[in-house]
Amino acid sequence: MQGNSKIKYAMICGLASLSGMGFASSETVLGNNPNIMYLGRSNHELINDRVAMNWSGSTVSFNIKALKHDANMMIKLAKVTPSNSNETWFNIYVDNKLANVARTSIVEAPASAIKLDNTLTTDVDVDLSLDPTLDLSKTHNIKLVQLNEADARQAPFFYSPFYVQSMTLNNIELVEKYSDLKKIVFYGDSITAGLQDGNNDGGASDNIGYANIAISYAFQSIEQLNAQGWNVDPSFIVLSGISLTPGSYWGSSTMFTYYDSSSYNKDQHNQPIMSENADIVVINLGTNDTFVASQGTYQQALQTFVDKVQALNPHAKIVLDLWGFRPDYVPMYQQYWQAEENIAGKACATPQNLYFNGNTVSCFVDTRLPSDSSGSGHPTKAYADQHAQALATYLNNILKAEKPVDVSLKYSCPQSLHIGAYILDHNNKPYTGWGAYLGELGVSKNALSCSATAKEGVKACIASDPTYPKLVCYDQIHDAYYQAAGYLNQSCSADQNGLTGDNCILNYAQ
Repeated sequence: MQGNSKIKYAMICGLASLSGMGFASSETVLGNNPNIMYLGRSNHELINDRVAMNWSGSTVSFNIKALKHDANMMIKLAKVTPSNSNETWFNIYVDNKLANVARTSIVEAPASAIKLDNTLTTDVDVDLSLDPTLDLSKTHNIKLVQLNEADARQAPFFYSPFYVQSMTLNNIELVEKYSDLKKIVFYGDSITAGLQDGNNDGGASDNIGYANIAISYAFQSIEQLNAQGWNVDPSFIVLSGISLTPGSYWGSSTMFTYYDSSSYNKDQHNQPIMSENADIVVINLGTNDTFVASQGTYQQALQTFVDKVQALNPHAKIVLDLWGFRPDYVPMYQQYWQAEENIAGKACATPQNLYFNGNTVSCFVDTRLPSDSSGSGHPTKAYADQHAQALATYLNNILKAEKPVDVSLKYSCPQSLHIGAYILDHNNKPYTGWGAYLGELGVSKNALSCSATAKEGVKACIASDPTYPKLVCYDQIHDAYYQAAGYLNQSCSADQNGLTGDNCILNYAQ
Protein backbone atom coordinates (compact mmCIF):
# COMPACT_ATOMS: atom_id res chain seq x y z
CA MET A 1 0.00 0.00 0.00
CA GLN A 2 2.82 2.39 0.78
CA GLY A 3 4.36 1.74 -2.63
CA ASN A 4 1.11 2.55 -4.38
CA SER A 5 0.77 5.76 -2.40
CA LYS A 6 4.20 6.92 -3.52
CA ILE A 7 3.33 6.22 -7.14
CA LYS A 8 0.11 8.23 -6.88
CA TYR A 9 1.99 11.11 -5.25
CA ALA A 10 4.55 11.18 -8.02
CA MET A 11 1.85 11.24 -10.68
CA ILE A 12 0.04 14.15 -9.01
CA CYS A 13 3.25 16.16 -8.74
CA GLY A 14 4.00 15.51 -12.40
CA LEU A 15 0.58 16.78 -13.48
CA ALA A 16 0.93 19.86 -11.29
CA SER A 17 4.30 20.59 -12.84
CA LEU A 18 2.89 20.41 -16.38
CA SER A 19 -0.01 22.63 -15.37
CA GLY A 20 2.40 25.23 -14.09
CA MET A 21 4.22 25.28 -17.42
CA GLY A 22 0.93 25.94 -19.24
CA PHE A 23 -0.58 24.13 -22.20
CA ALA A 24 -0.67 25.67 -25.66
CA SER A 25 -4.24 26.53 -26.64
CA SER A 26 -5.55 26.35 -30.20
CA GLU A 27 -9.08 26.79 -31.50
CA THR A 28 -10.54 27.29 -34.97
CA VAL A 29 -13.71 29.34 -35.39
CA LEU A 30 -15.71 29.98 -38.55
CA GLY A 31 -16.35 33.37 -40.08
CA ASN A 32 -19.94 33.41 -38.85
CA ASN A 33 -18.86 33.35 -35.18
CA PRO A 34 -21.18 35.75 -33.29
CA ASN A 35 -18.26 37.59 -31.68
CA ILE A 36 -16.80 38.64 -35.04
CA MET A 37 -18.05 42.13 -35.93
CA TYR A 38 -18.57 42.92 -39.60
CA LEU A 39 -18.56 46.72 -39.73
CA GLY A 40 -20.07 48.25 -42.83
CA ARG A 41 -22.47 46.68 -45.27
CA SER A 42 -22.38 42.94 -45.72
CA ASN A 43 -24.61 40.12 -46.79
CA HIS A 44 -24.97 36.77 -45.12
CA GLU A 45 -24.90 34.39 -48.05
CA LEU A 46 -26.62 31.04 -47.99
CA ILE A 47 -23.42 29.33 -49.17
CA ASN A 48 -21.71 28.14 -45.98
CA ASP A 49 -23.41 31.00 -44.12
CA ARG A 50 -20.47 33.23 -45.01
CA VAL A 51 -20.48 37.00 -44.54
CA ALA A 52 -19.35 38.74 -47.74
CA MET A 53 -18.26 42.40 -48.06
CA ASN A 54 -16.65 44.60 -50.71
CA TRP A 55 -17.51 48.25 -50.14
CA SER A 56 -14.45 50.40 -49.48
CA GLY A 57 -13.78 50.54 -45.74
CA SER A 58 -15.45 47.19 -45.05
CA THR A 59 -14.08 46.00 -41.74
CA VAL A 60 -13.68 42.72 -39.88
CA SER A 61 -13.32 43.50 -36.18
CA PHE A 62 -13.04 41.40 -33.03
CA ASN A 63 -11.97 41.73 -29.42
CA ILE A 64 -9.37 39.29 -28.12
CA LYS A 65 -7.52 38.36 -24.97
CA ALA A 66 -4.04 36.81 -25.13
CA LEU A 67 -3.59 33.69 -23.00
CA LYS A 68 0.19 33.61 -23.42
CA HIS A 69 2.86 35.96 -24.73
CA ASP A 70 3.30 34.03 -27.99
CA ALA A 71 -0.30 34.73 -28.97
CA ASN A 72 -1.17 34.75 -32.65
CA MET A 73 -4.05 33.99 -34.98
CA MET A 74 -4.28 32.75 -38.55
CA ILE A 75 -7.12 34.44 -40.45
CA LYS A 76 -8.10 32.68 -43.64
CA LEU A 77 -9.45 35.29 -46.08
CA ALA A 78 -11.08 34.30 -49.36
CA LYS A 79 -12.79 35.82 -52.36
CA VAL A 80 -16.31 34.94 -53.36
CA THR A 81 -15.01 34.84 -56.96
CA PRO A 82 -11.37 33.65 -56.80
CA SER A 83 -10.85 34.12 -60.55
CA ASN A 84 -11.32 37.88 -60.16
CA SER A 85 -7.84 39.26 -60.78
CA ASN A 86 -8.23 42.52 -58.86
CA GLU A 87 -6.22 42.80 -55.67
CA THR A 88 -7.91 43.90 -52.45
CA TRP A 89 -5.77 45.71 -49.89
CA PHE A 90 -6.27 45.83 -46.13
CA ASN A 91 -4.81 47.73 -43.21
CA ILE A 92 -4.36 45.99 -39.86
CA TYR A 93 -5.26 48.00 -36.75
CA VAL A 94 -4.76 47.09 -33.10
CA ASP A 95 -6.79 49.28 -30.75
CA ASN A 96 -7.50 51.65 -33.66
CA LYS A 97 -3.80 52.16 -34.45
CA LEU A 98 -1.86 50.81 -37.43
CA ALA A 99 0.21 47.86 -36.25
CA ASN A 100 3.01 45.90 -37.96
CA VAL A 101 1.77 42.55 -36.71
CA ALA A 102 0.66 40.77 -39.91
CA ARG A 103 2.39 38.37 -42.29
CA THR A 104 1.14 36.63 -45.42
CA SER A 105 2.73 34.43 -48.06
CA ILE A 106 2.83 37.55 -50.25
CA VAL A 107 4.09 39.98 -47.59
CA GLU A 108 6.35 37.90 -45.34
CA ALA A 109 7.84 40.72 -43.28
CA PRO A 110 5.69 42.06 -40.43
CA ALA A 111 3.46 44.73 -41.93
CA SER A 112 0.39 46.85 -41.29
CA ALA A 113 -0.91 46.35 -44.85
CA ILE A 114 -1.76 43.11 -46.65
CA LYS A 115 -3.40 42.19 -49.95
CA LEU A 116 -5.82 39.54 -51.12
CA ASP A 117 -5.11 38.45 -54.70
CA ASN A 118 -6.70 35.82 -56.96
CA THR A 119 -5.46 32.79 -55.02
CA LEU A 120 -8.05 30.52 -53.47
CA THR A 121 -7.39 31.79 -49.94
CA THR A 122 -4.88 34.07 -48.23
CA ASP A 123 -3.64 33.19 -44.75
CA VAL A 124 -3.07 36.28 -42.63
CA ASP A 125 -0.89 35.58 -39.60
CA VAL A 126 -1.55 38.22 -36.92
CA ASP A 127 1.17 37.88 -34.28
CA LEU A 128 0.62 40.18 -31.30
CA SER A 129 4.08 39.47 -29.92
CA LEU A 130 5.49 41.49 -32.85
CA ASP A 131 4.30 44.67 -31.13
CA PRO A 132 6.40 45.08 -27.95
CA THR A 133 4.24 48.00 -26.77
CA LEU A 134 1.13 45.85 -26.32
CA ASP A 135 0.08 44.93 -22.80
CA LEU A 136 -0.99 41.35 -23.45
CA SER A 137 -2.76 41.15 -20.09
CA LYS A 138 -5.48 43.45 -21.46
CA THR A 139 -8.25 43.00 -24.00
CA HIS A 140 -7.40 44.34 -27.45
CA ASN A 141 -9.41 45.12 -30.57
CA ILE A 142 -8.21 43.93 -33.99
CA LYS A 143 -9.49 45.40 -37.26
CA LEU A 144 -8.88 44.43 -40.89
CA VAL A 145 -10.03 47.35 -43.05
CA GLN A 146 -10.47 47.11 -46.83
CA LEU A 147 -8.77 50.14 -48.37
CA ASN A 148 -9.59 50.21 -52.07
CA GLU A 149 -12.63 50.32 -54.32
CA ALA A 150 -13.52 49.41 -57.88
CA ASP A 151 -12.28 51.61 -60.68
CA ALA A 152 -15.33 52.78 -62.61
CA ARG A 153 -13.40 52.30 -65.83
CA GLN A 154 -13.19 48.56 -65.09
CA ALA A 155 -16.95 48.09 -64.76
CA PRO A 156 -18.45 45.55 -64.61
CA PHE A 157 -15.30 43.84 -63.29
CA PHE A 158 -15.69 44.96 -59.71
CA TYR A 159 -13.69 43.78 -56.75
CA SER A 160 -15.00 40.41 -55.69
CA PRO A 161 -16.52 40.41 -52.19
CA PHE A 162 -14.24 38.90 -49.57
CA TYR A 163 -15.14 36.84 -46.54
CA VAL A 164 -13.51 35.25 -43.51
CA GLN A 165 -13.43 31.50 -44.03
CA SER A 166 -12.05 30.73 -40.58
CA MET A 167 -9.75 31.94 -37.82
CA THR A 168 -7.35 29.72 -35.90
CA LEU A 169 -6.65 31.17 -32.47
CA ASN A 170 -3.36 30.17 -30.87
CA ASN A 171 -3.17 31.16 -27.20
CA ILE A 172 -5.91 33.69 -27.89
CA GLU A 173 -9.59 33.77 -27.03
CA LEU A 174 -12.34 35.82 -28.62
CA VAL A 175 -14.17 37.96 -26.10
CA GLU A 176 -17.58 39.58 -26.31
CA LYS A 177 -18.17 42.05 -29.11
CA TYR A 178 -19.14 45.68 -28.52
CA SER A 179 -22.77 46.16 -27.55
CA ASP A 180 -22.82 49.95 -27.91
CA LEU A 181 -21.90 50.47 -31.56
CA LYS A 182 -22.99 53.73 -33.18
CA LYS A 183 -23.68 53.35 -36.90
CA ILE A 184 -22.51 56.16 -39.19
CA VAL A 185 -22.99 55.88 -42.97
CA PHE A 186 -21.12 58.00 -45.53
CA TYR A 187 -22.37 58.44 -49.09
CA GLY A 188 -19.75 59.95 -51.34
CA ASP A 189 -17.59 60.00 -54.43
CA SER A 190 -13.81 59.90 -54.92
CA ILE A 191 -13.26 62.52 -52.22
CA THR A 192 -14.85 60.26 -49.63
CA ALA A 193 -13.17 57.16 -51.11
CA GLY A 194 -9.68 58.67 -50.85
CA LEU A 195 -8.91 58.43 -54.57
CA GLN A 196 -5.17 58.60 -55.22
CA ASP A 197 -3.74 60.77 -57.97
CA GLY A 198 -0.62 62.82 -58.62
CA ASN A 199 -1.62 65.17 -55.80
CA ASN A 200 -1.79 62.63 -52.97
CA ASP A 201 0.11 59.46 -53.91
CA GLY A 202 2.18 59.96 -50.79
CA GLY A 203 -0.90 59.48 -48.66
CA ALA A 204 -0.54 55.70 -48.50
CA SER A 205 2.26 53.30 -47.80
CA ASP A 206 2.26 49.88 -49.45
CA ASN A 207 -1.15 50.37 -51.06
CA ILE A 208 -1.17 50.47 -54.85
CA GLY A 209 -4.93 50.27 -55.13
CA TYR A 210 -7.17 52.63 -57.04
CA ALA A 211 -8.17 54.41 -53.83
CA ASN A 212 -7.27 54.34 -50.16
CA ILE A 213 -10.09 55.01 -47.71
CA ALA A 214 -7.57 55.56 -44.89
CA ILE A 215 -6.47 58.92 -46.31
CA SER A 216 -10.03 60.24 -46.70
CA TYR A 217 -11.75 62.75 -44.42
CA ALA A 218 -14.51 60.21 -43.73
CA PHE A 219 -12.24 57.49 -42.36
CA GLN A 220 -10.18 59.99 -40.39
CA SER A 221 -13.29 61.45 -38.77
CA ILE A 222 -14.32 57.95 -37.65
CA GLU A 223 -10.82 57.42 -36.22
CA GLN A 224 -11.23 60.58 -34.18
CA LEU A 225 -14.67 59.55 -32.89
CA ASN A 226 -13.27 56.16 -31.84
CA ALA A 227 -10.44 57.98 -30.05
CA GLN A 228 -13.06 60.00 -28.16
CA GLY A 229 -14.56 56.83 -26.72
CA TRP A 230 -17.28 55.98 -29.24
CA ASN A 231 -17.38 52.54 -30.84
CA VAL A 232 -18.42 53.29 -34.41
CA ASP A 233 -19.77 50.93 -37.05
CA PRO A 234 -18.98 52.88 -40.25
CA SER A 235 -20.23 52.27 -43.77
CA PHE A 236 -18.59 54.00 -46.72
CA ILE A 237 -20.93 53.83 -49.71
CA VAL A 238 -18.47 55.48 -52.05
CA LEU A 239 -17.70 55.29 -55.77
CA SER A 240 -15.15 57.49 -57.50
CA GLY A 241 -16.77 59.58 -60.21
CA ILE A 242 -20.34 59.00 -59.01
CA SER A 243 -22.97 61.76 -58.98
CA LEU A 244 -26.63 62.32 -58.16
CA THR A 245 -27.56 63.39 -61.68
CA PRO A 246 -26.87 61.42 -64.89
CA GLY A 247 -24.19 62.35 -67.37
CA SER A 248 -21.02 62.47 -65.32
CA TYR A 249 -18.22 59.88 -65.14
CA TRP A 250 -20.61 56.93 -64.70
CA GLY A 251 -22.91 57.91 -67.58
CA SER A 252 -26.50 56.97 -66.87
CA SER A 253 -25.67 55.33 -63.52
CA THR A 254 -25.86 57.51 -60.40
CA MET A 255 -25.68 56.95 -56.66
CA PHE A 256 -29.39 56.12 -56.87
CA THR A 257 -28.27 52.93 -58.67
CA TYR A 258 -26.08 51.77 -55.79
CA TYR A 259 -27.22 53.50 -52.58
CA ASP A 260 -29.11 50.46 -51.25
CA SER A 261 -26.66 47.77 -52.46
CA SER A 262 -25.09 45.41 -49.95
CA SER A 263 -22.11 45.18 -52.32
CA TYR A 264 -21.39 47.27 -55.38
CA ASN A 265 -21.29 44.53 -57.97
CA LYS A 266 -24.61 43.87 -59.65
CA ASP A 267 -24.61 40.08 -59.62
CA GLN A 268 -25.93 37.21 -57.54
CA HIS A 269 -23.82 38.25 -54.56
CA ASN A 270 -25.53 41.61 -54.19
CA GLN A 271 -28.61 41.90 -52.02
CA PRO A 272 -30.47 45.24 -51.81
CA ILE A 273 -30.87 46.29 -48.20
CA MET A 274 -34.36 47.07 -46.93
CA SER A 275 -33.21 49.05 -43.88
CA GLU A 276 -29.97 50.32 -42.35
CA ASN A 277 -31.03 52.12 -39.13
CA ALA A 278 -27.97 54.33 -38.83
CA ASP A 279 -27.56 56.90 -36.08
CA ILE A 280 -26.01 59.42 -38.49
CA VAL A 281 -25.81 59.61 -42.30
CA VAL A 282 -23.29 61.94 -43.95
CA ILE A 283 -23.92 62.79 -47.62
CA ASN A 284 -21.02 64.30 -49.60
CA LEU A 285 -22.26 64.17 -53.18
CA GLY A 286 -22.23 66.94 -55.75
CA THR A 287 -18.67 67.51 -56.92
CA ASN A 288 -19.23 65.44 -60.07
CA ASP A 289 -22.65 67.04 -60.56
CA THR A 290 -21.03 70.46 -60.98
CA PHE A 291 -20.20 69.51 -64.58
CA VAL A 292 -23.77 68.66 -65.55
CA ALA A 293 -26.36 70.08 -63.13
CA SER A 294 -27.65 73.54 -62.22
CA GLN A 295 -28.36 74.48 -58.62
CA GLY A 296 -32.05 73.72 -59.08
CA THR A 297 -31.44 70.33 -60.68
CA TYR A 298 -28.93 69.41 -57.99
CA GLN A 299 -31.24 70.51 -55.17
CA GLN A 300 -34.11 68.44 -56.54
CA ALA A 301 -31.89 65.35 -56.90
CA LEU A 302 -30.38 65.81 -53.44
CA GLN A 303 -33.81 66.20 -51.83
CA THR A 304 -34.98 62.98 -53.52
CA PHE A 305 -31.83 61.21 -52.34
CA VAL A 306 -32.34 62.45 -48.77
CA ASP A 307 -35.88 61.05 -48.87
CA LYS A 308 -34.61 57.63 -49.96
CA VAL A 309 -31.88 57.61 -47.33
CA GLN A 310 -34.42 58.52 -44.66
CA ALA A 311 -36.54 55.54 -45.69
CA LEU A 312 -33.55 53.28 -44.91
CA ASN A 313 -32.67 55.21 -41.74
CA PRO A 314 -35.88 56.61 -40.22
CA HIS A 315 -34.24 57.70 -36.95
CA ALA A 316 -30.94 59.01 -38.31
CA LYS A 317 -29.62 62.54 -38.23
CA ILE A 318 -28.61 63.40 -41.80
CA VAL A 319 -25.68 65.73 -42.46
CA LEU A 320 -25.19 67.33 -45.88
CA ASP A 321 -21.45 67.88 -46.23
CA LEU A 322 -20.14 69.04 -49.61
CA TRP A 323 -16.37 69.40 -49.28
CA GLY A 324 -13.08 68.58 -51.00
CA PHE A 325 -12.59 71.01 -53.81
CA ARG A 326 -10.09 72.86 -55.94
CA PRO A 327 -10.41 76.64 -56.16
CA ASP A 328 -12.09 76.39 -59.58
CA TYR A 329 -15.01 74.52 -57.99
CA VAL A 330 -15.83 77.38 -55.62
CA PRO A 331 -18.44 79.24 -57.74
CA MET A 332 -20.54 76.11 -58.29
CA TYR A 333 -19.99 74.88 -54.75
CA GLN A 334 -21.42 78.14 -53.43
CA GLN A 335 -24.63 77.49 -55.36
CA TYR A 336 -24.75 73.88 -54.13
CA TRP A 337 -24.15 74.96 -50.52
CA GLN A 338 -27.18 77.22 -50.85
CA ALA A 339 -29.16 74.25 -52.14
CA GLU A 340 -28.12 72.23 -49.07
CA GLU A 341 -29.14 75.08 -46.78
CA ASN A 342 -32.50 75.26 -48.54
CA ILE A 343 -33.06 71.55 -47.87
CA ALA A 344 -31.89 71.74 -44.25
CA GLY A 345 -34.04 74.81 -43.61
CA LYS A 346 -31.39 76.31 -41.33
CA ALA A 347 -28.01 77.95 -41.68
CA CYS A 348 -25.24 75.41 -42.14
CA ALA A 349 -22.72 74.71 -39.41
CA THR A 350 -19.13 75.75 -40.13
CA PRO A 351 -15.71 74.96 -38.59
CA GLN A 352 -16.08 78.24 -36.71
CA ASN A 353 -19.59 77.40 -35.46
CA LEU A 354 -20.11 73.68 -34.91
CA TYR A 355 -23.46 74.06 -33.18
CA PHE A 356 -25.91 71.26 -33.99
CA ASN A 357 -29.44 72.67 -34.24
CA GLY A 358 -31.19 69.37 -33.58
CA ASN A 359 -32.84 69.14 -37.00
CA THR A 360 -33.21 65.76 -38.64
CA VAL A 361 -31.42 67.18 -41.69
CA SER A 362 -28.58 69.64 -41.15
CA CYS A 363 -25.67 70.85 -43.24
CA PHE A 364 -21.99 71.48 -42.64
CA VAL A 365 -19.98 73.84 -44.85
CA ASP A 366 -16.19 74.00 -44.81
CA THR A 367 -14.84 76.60 -47.23
CA ARG A 368 -11.20 76.27 -46.19
CA LEU A 369 -8.74 75.59 -48.99
CA PRO A 370 -5.75 73.27 -48.49
CA SER A 371 -3.38 74.26 -45.69
CA ASP A 372 -0.70 71.72 -46.71
CA SER A 373 0.42 73.43 -49.95
CA SER A 374 -1.12 70.62 -52.01
CA GLY A 375 -1.82 71.30 -55.64
CA SER A 376 -4.89 70.65 -57.72
CA GLY A 377 -6.26 67.17 -57.38
CA HIS A 378 -7.81 64.94 -54.78
CA PRO A 379 -7.25 65.85 -51.11
CA THR A 380 -4.09 64.75 -49.39
CA LYS A 381 -4.34 62.98 -46.06
CA ALA A 382 -3.32 66.20 -44.28
CA TYR A 383 -5.94 68.32 -46.05
CA ALA A 384 -8.59 65.66 -45.42
CA ASP A 385 -7.63 65.59 -41.74
CA GLN A 386 -8.21 69.34 -41.56
CA HIS A 387 -11.83 68.75 -42.51
CA ALA A 388 -12.12 65.52 -40.50
CA GLN A 389 -11.28 67.27 -37.23
CA ALA A 390 -14.12 69.75 -37.62
CA LEU A 391 -16.58 67.16 -38.93
CA ALA A 392 -15.77 64.75 -36.09
CA THR A 393 -16.51 67.50 -33.57
CA TYR A 394 -19.83 68.17 -35.28
CA LEU A 395 -20.74 64.46 -35.37
CA ASN A 396 -19.72 64.15 -31.73
CA ASN A 397 -22.15 66.96 -30.88
CA ILE A 398 -24.91 65.06 -32.67
CA LEU A 399 -24.13 61.81 -30.85
CA LYS A 400 -24.21 63.62 -27.52
CA ALA A 401 -27.39 65.56 -28.24
CA GLU A 402 -30.33 64.83 -26.01
CA LYS A 403 -33.55 63.47 -27.40
CA PRO A 404 -36.19 66.18 -27.95
CA VAL A 405 -38.42 66.94 -24.99
CA ASP A 406 -42.22 67.00 -25.11
CA VAL A 407 -42.91 70.63 -24.17
CA SER A 408 -46.68 70.13 -24.17
CA LEU A 409 -46.45 68.70 -20.64
CA LYS A 410 -47.47 70.94 -17.73
CA TYR A 411 -45.01 71.60 -14.96
CA SER A 412 -45.25 72.55 -11.31
CA CYS A 413 -42.53 75.16 -11.62
CA PRO A 414 -43.10 78.80 -10.66
CA GLN A 415 -43.89 81.32 -13.37
CA SER A 416 -41.03 83.57 -12.35
CA LEU A 417 -37.87 82.62 -10.52
CA HIS A 418 -34.69 84.36 -9.46
CA ILE A 419 -31.85 82.00 -10.32
CA GLY A 420 -29.07 81.59 -7.80
CA ALA A 421 -25.45 80.61 -8.31
CA TYR A 422 -25.80 76.90 -7.60
CA ILE A 423 -28.37 75.28 -9.86
CA LEU A 424 -26.99 71.74 -10.02
CA ASP A 425 -26.62 69.45 -7.04
CA HIS A 426 -23.72 67.05 -6.60
CA ASN A 427 -25.43 64.44 -8.80
CA ASN A 428 -25.60 66.92 -11.66
CA LYS A 429 -29.37 67.06 -11.30
CA PRO A 430 -31.11 70.43 -10.95
CA TYR A 431 -32.86 71.13 -7.68
CA THR A 432 -36.65 71.08 -7.76
CA GLY A 433 -37.80 73.94 -9.98
CA TRP A 434 -36.03 75.57 -12.87
CA GLY A 435 -32.47 74.55 -13.49
CA ALA A 436 -29.94 74.44 -16.27
CA TYR A 437 -28.45 71.65 -18.31
CA LEU A 438 -25.21 73.29 -19.34
CA GLY A 439 -23.55 70.65 -21.48
CA GLU A 440 -20.11 71.77 -22.64
CA LEU A 441 -20.67 75.22 -21.10
CA GLY A 442 -20.49 73.60 -17.66
CA VAL A 443 -16.69 73.61 -17.74
CA SER A 444 -16.27 77.04 -19.27
CA LYS A 445 -16.91 80.58 -18.12
CA ASN A 446 -18.33 82.05 -21.27
CA ALA A 447 -21.00 84.70 -21.27
CA LEU A 448 -24.52 83.49 -22.03
CA SER A 449 -26.39 84.92 -25.00
CA CYS A 450 -30.11 84.89 -24.26
CA SER A 451 -33.21 85.79 -26.22
CA ALA A 452 -35.20 88.80 -25.10
CA THR A 453 -38.58 87.27 -25.96
CA ALA A 454 -40.28 83.89 -25.95
CA LYS A 455 -41.21 83.93 -29.63
CA GLU A 456 -39.76 80.48 -30.24
CA GLY A 457 -41.23 78.90 -27.13
CA VAL A 458 -38.87 76.16 -26.01
CA LYS A 459 -35.64 78.01 -26.80
CA ALA A 460 -34.32 79.76 -23.75
CA CYS A 461 -31.31 81.14 -25.59
CA ILE A 462 -30.74 81.86 -29.25
CA ALA A 463 -29.93 78.87 -31.43
CA SER A 464 -27.05 80.65 -33.13
CA ASP A 465 -25.06 80.41 -29.90
CA PRO A 466 -23.35 76.97 -30.11
CA THR A 467 -22.95 76.73 -26.33
CA TYR A 468 -26.40 77.80 -25.17
CA PRO A 469 -27.78 75.61 -22.36
CA LYS A 470 -31.23 74.16 -22.19
CA LEU A 471 -33.32 75.33 -19.24
CA VAL A 472 -35.07 72.41 -17.63
CA CYS A 473 -37.57 71.83 -14.89
CA TYR A 474 -36.92 68.77 -12.72
CA ASP A 475 -40.15 67.09 -11.63
CA GLN A 476 -39.40 65.10 -8.47
CA ILE A 477 -42.72 63.25 -8.54
CA HIS A 478 -42.12 61.74 -11.96
CA ASP A 479 -38.30 61.94 -11.86
CA ALA A 480 -38.44 63.64 -15.24
CA TYR A 481 -36.95 66.69 -16.93
CA TYR A 482 -38.98 69.14 -18.98
CA GLN A 483 -37.52 71.84 -21.16
CA ALA A 484 -38.43 75.41 -20.33
CA ALA A 485 -41.11 77.09 -22.39
CA GLY A 486 -39.90 80.49 -21.30
CA TYR A 487 -37.04 82.94 -21.54
CA LEU A 488 -34.24 84.47 -19.54
CA ASN A 489 -33.59 88.13 -19.24
CA GLN A 490 -30.28 89.35 -20.59
CA SER A 491 -28.54 89.82 -17.25
CA CYS A 492 -27.91 86.07 -16.92
CA SER A 493 -24.44 84.60 -17.25
CA ALA A 494 -23.00 81.12 -16.81
CA ASP A 495 -20.04 79.63 -15.04
CA GLN A 496 -18.97 76.16 -13.96
CA ASN A 497 -21.63 76.16 -11.23
CA GLY A 498 -24.61 76.97 -13.40
CA LEU A 499 -26.56 80.13 -14.26
CA THR A 500 -26.05 83.21 -12.19
CA GLY A 501 -26.57 86.98 -12.13
CA ASP A 502 -27.97 89.43 -9.61
CA ASN A 503 -31.02 90.12 -11.75
CA CYS A 504 -31.14 86.84 -13.65
CA ILE A 505 -34.82 85.95 -13.98
CA LEU A 506 -36.60 83.21 -15.87
CA ASN A 507 -40.15 84.06 -16.90
CA TYR A 508 -42.27 81.00 -17.56
CA ALA A 509 -44.47 81.37 -20.65
CA GLN A 510 -47.80 79.58 -20.18
